[in-house]
Amino acid sequence: MERCDICYIISLGFSARMILHTNLICELKNAGLKNIALILPGKDDGAFRKYEETLGIKVYYADIKNTFWSNEYLNFRKYLYEDVRNNPALMAKHIKSIEEYHGYNPWRKVKPYIYAGVNFIMTKLKFLRGMFEFFEGFILSNKKLKKLIKEINPRIVVSTYPVNYLEGSGIRVSQKAGIATVTQLLSWDNITCKGRFPAIPDYFISWGDIMSEELKEYYNADSSNIFTTGVPHFDKSRELVNPEKRKKYITSLGLDPKKPYLFFGMSSPYFSPREIDVVERLSDLVSRDIFGEDMQLIIRPHPQNVQGEMSDESWLPRLEKIKSSRVGIDYPIIEKSNLPWNMNEEDLEKLANLISGCTILLNSGSTISIEGLIHEKPVILTLFDGDANIRDHNSVRRLRNYNHMRKIINTRGLKVVYHYEELKKAIIKYLEHPETNKKERETALEKECGKIDGKSTYRIAMAFKQISETAGS
Repeated sequence: MERCDICYIISLGFSARMILHTNLICELKNAGLKNIALILPGKDDGAFRKYEETLGIKVYYADIKNTFWSNEYLNFRKYLYEDVRNNPALMAKHIKSIEEYHGYNPWRKVKPYIYAGVNFIMTKLKFLRGMFEFFEGFILSNKKLKKLIKEINPRIVVSTYPVNYLEGSGIRVSQKAGIATVTQLLSWDNITCKGRFPAIPDYFISWGDIMSEELKEYYNADSSNIFTTGVPHFDKSRELVNPEKRKKYITSLGLDPKKPYLFFGMSSPYFSPREIDVVERLSDLVSRDIFGEDMQLIIRPHPQNVQGEMSDESWLPRLEKIKSSRVGIDYPIIEKSNLPWNMNEEDLEKLANLISGCTILLNSGSTISIEGLIHEKPVILTLFDGDANIRDHNSVRRLRNYNHMRKIINTRGLKVVYHYEELKKAIIKYLEHPETNKKERETALEKECGKIDGKSTYRIAMAFKQISETAGS
């Protein structure tokens, strides 16, 4: 039996989309890396068996459950390794943990204050982090995962969401076994918003220059160990554009495929708690012909709107109420699976076609903003909470201070609006002058994703080929 060339550890459905719904597996095999495996959390629920047949891969399951202690460890380590007070994303989470708990568990009440005290000490006495790193090695040395990786015997182990316990443990036990390790980052916010990775891999696959510079800054990564390649699902998004299929998708939403439309890609309620108010107001403006008699609106809830601990199902009836002959709701196609937010393969095709056909893309700060730029669309960021007055740590306004958002906003490639009147004016301006800030949009996209030439997936495969050759030498 031939040795496994690459083993991906996947803890989120979004990662599965990046790997399985693109041309990545095919390109890896073309590069000579033919034996590919996946490790998924939990037990076999049948959702991924089809990929074993269609893609010729092997799927394994690590029945490692998240426990109170593993979750507590992942939360606590942010206070050990990060300066929480000076990280807007982590500080917002910290304040929310204090203000949003209304139970009677005394530990939950005092924990944020204890952790804040620990964080203050750790930022002053940084040598203490080295002591914890030693003990952290034992925490991450999961025996079940160690046994499974030994059974698979891969040349390379890859993580895509490294702050997850399963993925961090996989990187650590692989390194101890002398296996080459790679982090192929899933999202643009993983470095600056999620806390320090539990295990630092040998190599990184980076989207673009911004991400590569962050890896150098946060992890002192050497340039020779960073492969700046682009993003495979953005390659696929452009490839999937088909005008005839777009007509089908638009018609299925009850809209007219011959008429223009705005596309609003919603964020999780965790990040934009009153976004439902904004889309309701926008649908009213469209229905009153503020943007022309023919203008339509497609609203797409984020997968985290409709599934998981971040969801707020109270939004769903409100979305249904605004459906009309001018307003359609595009629900993401999520498969039933033990893997959180496991997207159906058709969803990427549907999303690509709807974005590619829109006049303007609106969003409050998820990666769909970059997908809008990929398809050469003007992008408007709605960083306001409707008419509500919400404190900064809960407000969508806080996102403008998140490091990854601040960098792309500074390129001026996205138009940021902070109230309804600005939103209306921005839409009208783009409708009248669609070339507005086109150069800045191109610059933003290049900094985030590098070359937009459809060859990102190929570059990733070549990077893995080089890593494999280095590991085998």
